[in-house]
Amino acid sequence: MPSPEHKFSSDRLAQALQHMYRRRITGIKYDLEPVHRLMQQLDNPHHALAAIHVAGTNGKGSVCAMIEAVLRVRGVRPALYTSPHLLRFNERIQIAGIPISDDQLGPLIECVEKADRAAAAVPGGRPATFFEFSTALAFLYFKQQAVRIAVIETGLGGRLDATNVLTPILSVITRIGLDHSQWLGTDLATVAAEKAGIIKPQRPVVCGAMPAATRAVIDRISAERQAPLIAAEQTVSVQPVRGRHGDPEGRITLAGSLMDYGVFKPALTGGYQLENMATAVAALEMFGRVSGVSLDAKTMTAGLSRVSWPARLQRIGDDPPVILDGAHNPDAVAALMRSVSERWKKQPVALVTGICDDKDYRAMLRCFKRRVRRCWTVPFSVERSLDPHQLAQAARQLGEDWEVSAASLEKALEAATVWAREQRGIVVIAGSLFLAAEVMKRKEFTEYVAKTYRDSGSRGYDS
Repeated sequence: MPSPEHKFSSDRLAQALQHMYRRRITGIKYDLEPVHRLMQQLDNPHHALAAIHVAGTNGKGSVCAMIEAVLRVRGVRPALYTSPHLLRFNERIQIAGIPISDDQLGPLIECVEKADRAAAAVPGGRPATFFEFSTALAFLYFKQQAVRIAVIETGLGGRLDATNVLTPILSVITRIGLDHSQWLGTDLATVAAEKAGIIKPQRPVVCGAMPAATRAVIDRISAERQAPLIAAEQTVSVQPVRGRHGDPEGRITLAGSLMDYGVFKPALTGGYQLENMATAVAALEMFGRVSGVSLDAKTMTAGLSRVSWPARLQRIGDDPPVILDGAHNPDAVAALMRSVSERWKKQPVALVTGICDDKDYRAMLRCFKRRVRRCWTVPFSVERSLDPHQLAQAARQLGEDWEVSAASLEKALEAATVWAREQRGIVVIAGSLFLAAEVMKRKEFTEYVAKTYRDSGSRGYDS
């Protein structure tokens, strides 16, 4: 820990982060050799980690959060590395649920920059990309803090992802779909092979529910590497407890291969989170076997009841209900809208959406349209943000049975809230984690929702 007199000033840290963000200009470099060189300059900090390595297209962040929460309840002081962040870079790098502090982050950036210059100076070397740099930063921090167990999320793909320098104690692969096709391939089998690149010889791998085409690839690669394969949907059962009104968003029953965990209310809701939970529980049970860390029913349910993972079917308003979600590809949008239909069966839906220009936005809009009656397209403060007028035009081309407008985020949020209240409907905000982050930053919106909720003098019509 730096002494008080050596603390980074906020300006100095801002400059260090800005310099790190400029590494994004180089884009993605799909090559592990420079990462190995950088790690060697840092004395290979990842070698000290007993890591659970998680890849997949959708749900991998939620699975990481669930695993970390249960391990934290168990008292093992787990580290967590995920991406992207919502509000601050520090969110990516956590120990026992606490993000790295500014005073710890600043000196680490300088340390990794020095190592990166040395690695880049080697013949054939190059500077690290943003994600490679942040991965080295996380692993170095975990080593300095004497962390022994870490939950690590891949950034993109798996085979050549910077995190794949790890030899984990356990690999986990969540549901696979098409995303980042320019890097990972345009068919499911090719994408699955990239994701399955994290499978290591003779190290167990847990596979979440997924289409047969992708599962076949994972079966083949795990067999080739003699990696024991555990199928989550075959070993873990997660079922909603149907109440008097058929509400699927309350308690669930959970049973695994080791024991029945009983009935409880999970923190993360929605049908797709039940699938993620099955994957996380299967991973935790296997981790217990290979690590010797016992996990009883009380620990499992307590962790799953307390996990926090913002912008995943997150309810941020009640009158009308306002749902914030980071869904940013067609499969994720389809899963989100299924969960919305389960919870709000008949209420009309107002959508506020902004999408990155490298996504399959037409397919995403088709998934939204099945349930949305009123749509506002908005920009967000990232270069990849698709022009809202172009997005609106694409939405209108899908048919005239929904009304579509392009607007600023501020105006869209207010208009959608008013419309949903008048129609006794709900508001869904989705399309990008960048959009979700901007909504979370808008204190005036959350205060507006809270004020109108209080002024209504009730719990709303769908409490």
